[in-house]
Amino acid sequence: MKKLLSLAVIAALFMSGCSSVQVKGADIADQVLQSHVWYVCSAATVGSVKRQFAGRMDDYNEFCKEGRLEE
Repeated sequence: MKKLLSLAVIAALFMSGCSSVQVKGADIADQVLQSHVWYVCSAATVGSVKRQFAGRMDDYNEFCKEGRLEE
C-alpha cells in the first residue's frame, strides 16, 4: 500500500511539473512570436517587406495594421 501511495505521489509531482514546463514553453513561444511580429511590422526595411510580400501587400497590410504600405 505504501508503495502504491508513493507511486501516486511521484506521478502527481511529475504531472504537475510537466504542466509548468508547458506553460513556460508557451510563454516563451508567445514572446518570440510577439518579437517577430514587431520586427516584421516595425523594424524591417520597406524594401525587404516589398520583396517578401511582392504582389501580396494586402497580406502585409492586414498583418501590420498600423504601418500600411503600397506596392
